Amino acid sequence: MAVGDVLTLDWAEVSEVQDGLRNAIADGKRVIELEVPTTDRFKDAPLNRINEANTLYARELVRMFTQPQELCVVFPDASECKYAIEDWGGPVPFALSSLVKPKRQPDSVDKYVVMNPTFDVREYSYMDQLYSDEVQPKDGTMIIFNAELFKLRQGGLMGYYPDIIFPKIAEVRRRLIPQVESAYYLRIFRGPPVGALYRKYPGPWMVLRALEGTTFDVLAEFTQQS
Repeated sequence: MAVGDVLTLDWAEVSEVQDGLRNAIADGKRVIELEVPTTDRFKDAPLNRINEANTLYARELVRMFTQPQELCVVFPDASECKYAIEDWGGPVPFALSSLVKPKRQPDSVDKYVVMNPTFDVREYSYMDQLYSDEVQPKDGTMIIFNAELFKLRQGGLMGYYPDIIFPKIAEVRRRLIPQVESAYYLRIFRGPPVGALYRKYPGPWMVLRALEGTTFDVLAEFTQQS
């Protein structure tokens, strides 16, 4: 794609997200971000509806891992693990854990999907700790799903979480964010005009403007997210 081209998006089809994720894993990326619209981003949805949509989407996403004994899906707390099983209609073949009280996983587990750690700012620190304590020593892969990491990327006084007020988050930013690779990223801006920030690994970052339906005009391309 190039500036001025027209891009058609199928609104984060699972297969497209899996393709970007598969490419990033194959290239040896160890901390991978997925930012995927799972609800109508043009309407305000309650938190429980967003969490349910994320959970159902993730169940389809992780079907790409054909060896479920290698996988652990990590929710912010134990109650969300319980709700996930209910949403999925019963037990699943992979492990479940929580960020608050993580269960130590066997050596066979080397892929961790961390689900939407956004509601409580402390969840970012728990996620960083999980990576340091368990994922990194195994040379494993941590896949961060809908964590709104844009809130962490800018520090200083003008950041979403100013360093002086959130020193622990500043530590997470310095340690973890430089390692993050975005395998699939689609963030919609309501506008007007309606636009989006988009990337599918290993392609460039694109700034898009909505034309009609799922068609976008490519306004700009960048090699990395600013």
